[in-house]
Amino acid sequence: MKKTNWNWLVFIALFLTAPAAVSAQYDRWPDDHRREERSIEGRWYSHGDHNKRVAIFSTRNGLQAINEHGQSTRLEYHRGGVFRALDWEGGLRGGIRRGRIEWENGTFWTRSPYGRGVDAVDLLPIQITR
Repeated sequence: MKKTNWNWLVFIALFLTAPAAVSAQYDRWPDDHRREERSIEGRWYSHGDHNKRVAIFSTRNGLQAINEHGQSTRLEYHRGGVFRALDWEGGLRGGIRRGRIEWENGTFWTRSPYGRGVDAVDLLPIQITR
């Protein structure tokens, strides 16, 4: 009889702790997501031009961006460095590639202006010779 009581006690203890262990795996997503968002915050340069400063910053309502014309937008950020500028061009999509933000309309933002930092190599025009 006592052995049965111990079995029930162990079963109940495992049952009560299992959901907590499983839910801990899903709790990492908000931290990872926030870490990814923070990595894009700060000053950027439109087309690498030091006169065209742009920015991404965090607010209470989420990420915001300001382009070189002073226009602002809310950013909807997704995993893997993909996002949408909700208030630009009907939801302009962008993504982080080769250390810069590339927008689907053909524009791009870099972390540093031309000639400064590692992004300068990626920004040089490619000339094809025959």
